[in-house]
Amino acid sequence: SVGLLIDEGKNPRGGYLADNSKHDYIIILKGFLRWMIKKRYANELLTAEGISDIGTPKQRIITKAPEDLLKDDDIYRMLTSEKCSVQLAALIAVLYWTGARIGEVLSLQWKDLTFEDRLLKTRIYATKTDTYRYAPCSEALEYVAAWRAHYPRSIEGGPVGDNLVFVSLDYKTGEYVGMQYPNARKQIQTLCDAV
Repeated sequence: SVGLLIDEGKNPRGGYLADNSKHDYIIILKGFLRWMIKKRYANELLTAEGISDIGTPKQRIITKAPEDLLKDDDIYRMLTSEKCSVQLAALIAVLYWTGARIGEVLSLQWKDLTFEDRLLKTRIYATKTDTYRYAPCSEALEYVAAWRAHYPRSIEGGPVGDNLVFVSLDYKTGEYVGMQYPNARKQIQTLCDAV
């Protein structure tokens, strides 16, 4: 049934899969099927040759055109908007000036940030390569420093050490938790639409 969904290009949650998603799913599925053959979990109908015959859609390397990307003016308009919270400004600034993935930025802990005279250094865990990289982002310093000053006092220890930099209030428990991708995406999209 997974193969049928992929073949038809349907997303199990509704809508349609992008070619890159279909490519990834088929690569994973083929690897799983090969593993099944190797472990002898498959019957004689499933063969290595049959798996090789499964076509894999070509990946699109470039998914955004230059005109799709935000410009410096767009970013500054967002950062200076009265609708932009202090935390959201810090998040956008770090995303923009480090070029990191949103998941990488959301996993930042305060110990990953080094504040020096007019310089902010970030240590980013690169999920794709399982390594750390360092990105200076002086342009984000004022926004991150402002967020550090406004960091919720109810979080034990405050803006230091292992505490996550970007947090959201869990209304069920009344406690702060790490901000998740859907929440961050929604906040950024709402701000983009407003400015």
